[in-house]
Amino acid sequence: MEKTGAVAWAGGVMEKGLETAACHRSECRDARAESAAPRRTRGLRVTGRRVLAVATGLTLCLTGCALPLPEKAEPASRYVLDLAFEPEGPGSATAASATSQPADATAPGASTQPGPVLLIAPTMAGPAFDGPRMLYVTRAYEVQAFARSEWADAPAKMLAPLLARALEGPAGFRTVQSSTASLPALRLDTELLVLQQEFTQQPSRVRFALRAQLTDVGSRRLLATGEFEALEDAPSDDPYGGVVAANHAVARALGDLVQWARTAGR
Repeated sequence: MEKTGAVAWAGGVMEKGLETAACHRSECRDARAESAAPRRTRGLRVTGRRVLAVATGLTLCLTGCALPLPEKAEPASRYVLDLAFEPEGPGSATAASATSQPADATAPGASTQPGPVLLIAPTMAGPAFDGPRMLYVTRAYEVQAFARSEWADAPAKMLAPLLARALEGPAGFRTVQSSTASLPALRLDTELLVLQQEFTQQPSRVRFALRAQLTDVGSRRLLATGEFEALEDAPSDDPYGGVVAANHAVARALGDLVQWARTAGR
């Protein structure tokens, strides 16, 4: 009886052990299945992202290839300040210079001595006027630049030869632009104040203003200062009309400057 009971007890223990082992194996399989499922899901997600990225790239490439190429920008029109193109008239440089010539300059016995040497210093300009941009105004306090029209050079640089041309000859000066060329007696300093086309009225007009200063080189004495302004109506309300008006305005202002320099430099 004792042996029989012991065998029965051992058999029960063994059955429980087998059941426990079976449960452990089942739980392990379930755990491995659950842990593998996210991996497969992540793999599907990563693959989907790659496919989406490739498709997006192909779409952008095809769209970019289909876009038209940008048109080549048209070159800007360039204009000059040159009094050689100015017609003779009341506001021209020729007329202004002629009025400043003394009445007895060619009379018998008039002095033939050459005039004083005048050094023309480079014309200065403010930030708005020291480049080739052509400026215009449509309302007060706002200055704009034409997009496809500009000066061939900065207007301040183009003024130097015009000043020399206006002050030589009838004005009685021998002009130089470098103190090493000849010892000057006088020095002319100029500053461009304004050069702009104004569309605040009809027709549009160009405003040109120049400040000048004449100095005795030997004594370093300031002889005179002056400002010269000219307003000229434009023949057309466009950049070229402004260029024509600008040349007329410059001619008128330089005519006044010639008379001022002759009087101050005596």
